[in-house]
Amino acid sequence: MKRSIFLSVAFLLLASVVGQSASPTSVVAAETAAPKYDQQEGINSCTNDGVLPCYDGADDSFTIYMAPCTASITNFCYTATVDNQPAPSTLQFVAYISAAKTNTPSAFDYAGYESAFTAYYVAPGGTLNKRERLSDCCWVPPNQTSGNGKVDLTSANIAGKVIKVVMKYKTVSLPQVSVVVADDGNMEFDLVGEDLTVTAEGKAARVAVDSVAQHINFDTEKNDDTSLPWINRCGIPSMKFVVCNVDKAATDGLMFYGKSKTFSFPPGSTNASGVWVSTNATYFHFPKAAPVNNVLQVSVATAAPHYLADGTTLNEGNFNAFLSNPILKQWGIEKTAEKLKAALSATVTKGTTEEEVVPELVITDDGVKVKFPKISFSAPVIAVKNKPATSAAPKTTGTTPAATPAATPAVVTKTLKRGNSVSLSSLIKPVGTGKQTWSAAGGCVVKTKTLVAPKKKTTCTVTLKQAKSGKTRASTRSITVKVP
Repeated sequence: MKRSIFLSVAFLLLASVVGQSASPTSVVAAETAAPKYDQQEGINSCTNDGVLPCYDGADDSFTIYMAPCTASITNFCYTATVDNQPAPSTLQFVAYISAAKTNTPSAFDYAGYESAFTAYYVAPGGTLNKRERLSDCCWVPPNQTSGNGKVDLTSANIAGKVIKVVMKYKTVSLPQVSVVVADDGNMEFDLVGEDLTVTAEGKAARVAVDSVAQHINFDTEKNDDTSLPWINRCGIPSMKFVVCNVDKAATDGLMFYGKSKTFSFPPGSTNASGVWVSTNATYFHFPKAAPVNNVLQVSVATAAPHYLADGTTLNEGNFNAFLSNPILKQWGIEKTAEKLKAALSATVTKGTTEEEVVPELVITDDGVKVKFPKISFSAPVIAVKNKPATSAAPKTTGTTPAATPAATPAVVTKTLKRGNSVSLSSLIKPVGTGKQTWSAAGGCVVKTKTLVAPKKKTTCTVTLKQAKSGKTRASTRSITVKVP
């Protein structure tokens, strides 16, 4: 997604998230006073000297451009690391938080916060210029901004390494929806009072980018007509759909950036918080958490060229969707391996063809991450659905039709921090009263009724064997536990 699209995201997000039912975990009370971004201690106007952090704006609509965190700058700031080491000087970041009408209840339909970060490659000895540091303006395809910074991070020598950005700023609630462009990305949110910490990490994603001539400019070409052919064009022409009819990318550099949105007033503020996706799509809408044909789901429209720049390598998409505890509660799904496998399905829709795929489910303290298998572009809509409950079929007479093969169940994985322990029954729920025999492989250890993780990275397999008891058959069940 080109950064010029960011300017229009508030309207997109309104359409994407107001369809959910209420969740008390993310409601912003009407009497809650939002922090005023032009009145933060030690933060001056950007028009004065441009020293970060600084604010810009007026009339209850302000943006604070963040500085790197230091001993003296501990809020409205960010830190960046690569493989847990300070980011090199050739990898620089722009991060900001905008507050639009957050103290104006009459603007309830769009008021809220929008934070973002972008990683840039800057050649040795170079710096980002003032426009780059104090702007969320566009980057020009394929990778050049208005100055020295390039969104193609290939020359920064970070391929295969984990980039981690931690942003700190003041707000009043957790973001409802977020996106990180990364390879197998992750996001976490921690709100204490008004102080929010947003963590985004992952490997830089290979993003296939169209040319300047092929790029659809939303500001000048917006059109909701789905019948337009958009021949050899790629982008976001509408808040309702995305398009990419470009076969071969112009470039395919490595990128890492992200964005979060929080609505300040109902109905948007009543939506479940903490939903995010990780993708390498070139263009996308934010997650839409709303029923479609009475099926609860989180869906994302994506688009990208079909091939990488060499014209022969398929542009394979990676996609993770995170369902937070609040949305699982909304959907009435218990966060256990068995319940999640039974309740969730994952689909990829291209045109009118919908394909159900087999995801990996990674259970965490905050929810469940749904990891999709590799997908192909040009414009798939990717969704995680709460499968409707099925009732027993009525008894019939005559010939019984052949049974339809059941979809392969999702693979369930849980995570456990190094050196920590977790109760065995929270990993696999025993059934009946049959004798239980627990075992673990891969470095984890079973102690009494808990599983203990080693102090190094590993992947464990936990197995529960239960003997027959009454009408309950003997069973053997296993689960994968990752220790990152």
